Amino acid sequence: MKVITYRNFCKNPKHYLDQVTENLEPLTIARKNHRNAVLMSAETYHNMRENQYVLENSANRGWLQESLNQAHQGQTIQHNLIQ
Repeated sequence: MKVITYRNFCKNPKHYLDQVTENLEPLTIARKNHRNAVLMSAETYHNMRENQYVLENSANRGWLQESLNQAHQGQTIQHNLIQ
């Protein structure tokens, strides 16, 4: 994750806003004598929250783990897509 100073962020906020929305990569803004902040696109944020919601449920985690185990063991089925 890229880190910039608050001062540099203030010089060109549009550049950094464009950067996080185009690259979908969060940006840490370091502040002197204050806690740092993280800037991220709304898309990245919503994806993170959705993952958190899914993984908070133990039944979902179990289902996902079972699917991963099946994939690692080659227990997959290939389907042709309808066009």
